[in-house]
Amino acid sequence: MSVRPEHAELLTRYLDGLIGGDYAALAALAAPEAVQVLPQSGERVRGAAAFVEVLRRNPNPPTLLAGPFLTSCRDDLVLAEAKFDYGGRPWWYVDRFELRGGRIRRQTSYFGEPFESPAWRRPFVELEPTIDPKRWADDGDGQPVQRTVSERYFQTLIDRDYEGTIRLLHPEVRMLYPQSGERFGLAGFRAEAEGYPGGLPTARAIELGGGAEEWVLTPTGVPIRVSGDADTWFGEASLVYPDGQRWFSVFVLTFREGRVWRARGYYCPPFEPAAWRADLVERFDPLAALG
Repeated sequence: MSVRPEHAELLTRYLDGLIGGDYAALAALAAPEAVQVLPQSGERVRGAAAFVEVLRRNPNPPTLLAGPFLTSCRDDLVLAEAKFDYGGRPWWYVDRFELRGGRIRRQTSYFGEPFESPAWRRPFVELEPTIDPKRWADDGDGQPVQRTVSERYFQTLIDRDYEGTIRLLHPEVRMLYPQSGERFGLAGFRAEAEGYPGGLPTARAIELGGGAEEWVLTPTGVPIRVSGDADTWFGEASLVYPDGQRWFSVFVLTFREGRVWRARGYYCPPFEPAAWRADLVERFDPLAALG
């Protein structure tokens, strides 16, 4: 779904300020009540002053390597996908921006390192250089998709009902893992679902706070956050792998003819809160619900 020009201009100014260290410009872009949430470390930043000070104190300011690619999921919600260098290490970044009145009201940030395509998956994927998200972007058909459809898609994954998932996939579906540059279609999805070593992870609830009204209950009572409008939707969930590892996952879905036509998925591990911003953040435990 195309991004409104004023939203694209706002987020371009944000990125320019972030990369260029223009903190006065960043302060002008943040609403007074701005909140940034870092689910992987369980940190929440409240207020425009703290929002900007966290950026100012960063000992390893990021350098842009690729992107950003902006996607509108509804009138006030824009996703930004990009690849950055943080202190000599490349990271993929996915930000969920809620915009209001020409300012950033809420930002939820996820970070994931690139990873190698595993050998067991290579027979059914195509590998492409992980350079620019724009290369993988395709528009849907612009037809509105009801929330219940996107919720049902995620519910089939939670239930491991992969035949149900396949019924919701477009025959020409293309799925992408930007962190590894893997692309695959229906056959690849089925092969991954059936052959993942040790079994695919289970999805569980996470509670980020401050936005609980956006979490929805699926028919079996599992809350996940699904956001979007028209033909583009965004889902956030936490994962527990068979070996006990806990990760976060975010997916961007584009629909055609009422089915998932394009999907981009990111996998993001928990990380320790940074000591240099400890006095600027509130702490919460997004994994507490996992037991």
